[in-house]
Amino acid sequence: MARRTRIRVIPLGILFIFVAFTVITGIRMATLDTSIVTTMTFQFPTLPNLQELGSPNYGQQAVAIDGKIVYSKNNIESSVMPIASTVKTILGLAVMEKKPFPLGEKGENITITNVDYADYTGYIAVNGSTTPVVSGETYSEYDALALVFLASSNNMADTLARWAFGTIDAYHEYAIQMLANWGISDIAFGSDASGYDTTTTGSAASLALIAQKVMEQPVLAEIVNMKNYDAQHVGAISNTNKLLGIDRISGVKTGFNGDYASGYCLVSGYVEDDHTITAALLGAPTRNNSFADSQAMIEEVQAIYIPTTIVKAGDEVGYYDAWWTERTSIVAEEDVAMLGYDGLETFAELEMSDNSKQIATIVNGSLDLRIADEQKTAKVKTTTEIKTSPNLWERFLRVFGWERN
Repeated sequence: MARRTRIRVIPLGILFIFVAFTVITGIRMATLDTSIVTTMTFQFPTLPNLQELGSPNYGQQAVAIDGKIVYSKNNIESSVMPIASTVKTILGLAVMEKKPFPLGEKGENITITNVDYADYTGYIAVNGSTTPVVSGETYSEYDALALVFLASSNNMADTLARWAFGTIDAYHEYAIQMLANWGISDIAFGSDASGYDTTTTGSAASLALIAQKVMEQPVLAEIVNMKNYDAQHVGAISNTNKLLGIDRISGVKTGFNGDYASGYCLVSGYVEDDHTITAALLGAPTRNNSFADSQAMIEEVQAIYIPTTIVKAGDEVGYYDAWWTERTSIVAEEDVAMLGYDGLETFAELEMSDNSKQIATIVNGSLDLRIADEQKTAKVKTTTEIKTSPNLWERFLRVFGWERN
């Protein structure tokens, strides 16, 4: 009689448990968080504080950088004071806005009228700065501007205003609106365009901002940076700004209206790595004070506002820290220096490349930095090779709570 073969049957419950375990484990392995997240540790260093700048205890002083006032000091009761010939910076900007011409050209021609000649003799009578003119003479727009900025010619300033706008009053109306468009409202004009009238007033802060516009206007920037110029009908003229060329100063304008009680004025400026820096000083007791104290202000700004090393090569800027791999530092490969001062908006973002999965590799990336509008990038990399994704065995062990770190 044939022996029957017994077939062992796995109990249905055990089979169900096995299948359920396998399915759940598989689902758990498939749904594990396997993203490797970059954690940034980089922080901006403390930037210099320009509000700690020292300055004279007379009149007003202000410093502007890239269109923003970064320092302002007022030593008088009033918020404004006479600004004398520094107001000619406004005239130059208004003329170039109304009658523009490109750098390298001379602009339109200006013919001296009888009114212009009478204006010239009037300024001579009050010992104002003048350019000798004769009715019927013709000056190029460029030469007229050079005479206004370098020689601080009062009569040529009035001539330019009448030529470009028709009347002095019309020029004032235009200039007030132009300044309003820039957010400047504390400039008051006297009876002229030259600033000789002591009722022409303003603040050092506004002049520092206006000087920024001058330094950014190509034609005017060229003119205020000239120490000497050979003007039509006049010959050689010298720039009244004796700081020109010292401490990289490349502008902007002196001022004195003959009223010693109002004092001497000076607006200076320079460019540093495409950043425009201007300093205005009003009410100096002497011309020498205006030069010496303005130079001291500029030198102090230059000592503070210098390229700062934001991140150094070898600095940790972030790290990888996933459950299947050891913590791995991300370090900068190069130094990055930027110009900045306390109070500016800063931004940093760490970006790492997407490398092949599960391959032990050095991961490269970049640290993108921004201070205000200036942007720079530092190359970064991991200090050791890392796996950017766990393998199947590590996934399986993770279901039961295993972690490498």
